[in-house]
This record gives sequence, structure tokens and C-alpha cells, in this order.
Amino acid sequence: MTGPTSKPALIACDVDGTLFDDNETITPRTRDAVRAAVAALPAVSTSDLQPGDLLFFDGDGHVGIYVGGNELIDAPQTGLDVEKIPLSGWYAANLDSAARP
Repeated sequence: MTGPTSKPALIACDVDGTLFDDNETITPRTRDAVRAAVAALPAVSTSDLQPGDLLFFDGDGHVGIYVGGNELIDAPQTGLDVEKIPLSGWYAANLDSAARP
């Protein structure tokens, strides 16, 4: 989850669902554990998104990572590829909140 010369300064999700932050802290992927891990993050207006912001959809039932240009990184469900997609359609209609790691 790191680049060739530096670590990311945001929370990232490994393919098995384990969350890592810039200090390599591991957070189990249960709904309560994820909510506790992000509760301390500053809330961000959805009209002021920056790359790296976490996006919460459908009552916090789904999370994506904003990458800029009105696009996000999304892991839709088991068996589907992680992809960069537009923040439109279902995603725009169900975007509830955002947080900045």
C-alpha cells in the first residue's frame, strides 16, 4: 500500500478489508471498529472534497476514497474489481458524508 519512496498519509483498505493508516495501524474490518477508527477524523463538506478524503455512502454502509476530478476508488462487492469511477448516479445520490484522514 506504499509507493516506492513514501507512505500514503491516508487510511487505505487492503484487499482483505484490513484498514491501514500512515502509521501502519491496523483496524479490523467490522462496522463498529471502522466507525470507531474514523470517528476522530475531521468531517469534510461534500462540496469541499480533496483527494484522499473518505466518502461514506448509504448510511455509512459503503466507503470509497476520493481521488479528485469528481472520481473515487471503489470496491463494489466481493468478486468485483476495485475500480476508479465517477462520483455520479447511485454514488452521488447516496453520498452521506466525508472525512479527511
